[in-house]
Amino acid sequence: MNKLLLVLTIAYGLLGINGYVYAQANAAFTLEILLNTDGDLRFTKETGNSKATVNKGRSTQNDTLVKVFESTSEVKVYTTSQKNKENRKEKHDVLTIGIPDLSQVSISTKIGNINISEVYASISGSMEGGKLTVDNMDGAIEMVNELGDIEINNSTANGVVIARNGNLNLKNVSGAMASIAPQGKITLNIDSDFYKKEQKKQPLLVRLAEGDINIKDASNGGTVELGKGNLTVNDVKAPLVINCEQSQINLTGVESIVSLKNKGNVLVRLNNFKLTGDDKDSPPSTYEIENGDFTIEISLTFNGIFELWVTEVNPSGNNLPILTNLTPSLLGKVSVIDNANLDNTFNIRETSYVATLGKGGPRITIHVTNGKLNVKTY
Repeated sequence: MNKLLLVLTIAYGLLGINGYVYAQANAAFTLEILLNTDGDLRFTKETGNSKATVNKGRSTQNDTLVKVFESTSEVKVYTTSQKNKENRKEKHDVLTIGIPDLSQVSISTKIGNINISEVYASISGSMEGGKLTVDNMDGAIEMVNELGDIEINNSTANGVVIARNGNLNLKNVSGAMASIAPQGKITLNIDSDFYKKEQKKQPLLVRLAEGDINIKDASNGGTVELGKGNLTVNDVKAPLVINCEQSQINLTGVESIVSLKNKGNVLVRLNNFKLTGDDKDSPPSTYEIENGDFTIEISLTFNGIFELWVTEVNPSGNNLPILTNLTPSLLGKVSVIDNANLDNTFNIRETSYVATLGKGGPRITIHVTNGKLNVKTY
């Protein structure tokens, strides 16, 4: 099953797209890497020259295997192993290549790790195996790793990365980048370092079809979309929209308006918060859950208005689907309405409460279909 990731931050995405177009139109030169031997490859930022530099590391092995062709417009690096003719592998020592800004780089390698760090370029190609690691990159990337993992950190990039038989791990990644791991697992982590770039106040916009998302800092709010997987979000201090198809969701440190839809279990720990200014005219927080249980944890001193509503299709028994450790007087009177057809073969039961806690405040609407709703204190 293909797993597709699209990570797009409004500010960073636009910067990345513009950078990619500019790199295509104004690249200082092209760099072509064709390695027919195994071995590691490192790409770093080149600041002292207008074209790429190749460091063979004073290696006798590399002096024998690695060839470099240079012209005013391009640099080619290639290896040809004599042992390949005898079906035996030959390995070059670590190659370090410096890349000037706005370069267009194509890569084709055998088995070996590739590390890309601090570059601003357009990079495309494939590797037979090893780990691909990308740190602090800007620009565009289109890479396929046939056998190994891919890890991308603190980068703004457009394009697509494919770990055909490995895992994909992303941290603080932005830009319009699709990521695919047909046989492996995709994880995305976002923490406070994500906001250290130029547009600190831009909200998140994160999409993942399948995998795990861990957002340690959602203080700027935004939108998160996940198909199947696990979603953990902390520190919600600005309006946040969450749309999930079938996920397990855990929200903590919620101090703002949330709009959430999911088919699966949800846990929310809600802190006290006040709406100020334009927020007072905003719609309520809405949690829409289907085929899963919803648990919301609040403090004993919480101030707000709860609208709790559970829909059951053909319920069995008369047990209330809304559970709480609050005293009955706090929630008020329960409303239970059965809507059955004439021959009682189909019934929809609606159970609801409307409760004002403390001094009142933000409105929170929770609707669960075919699941339990639990209101707990902490």
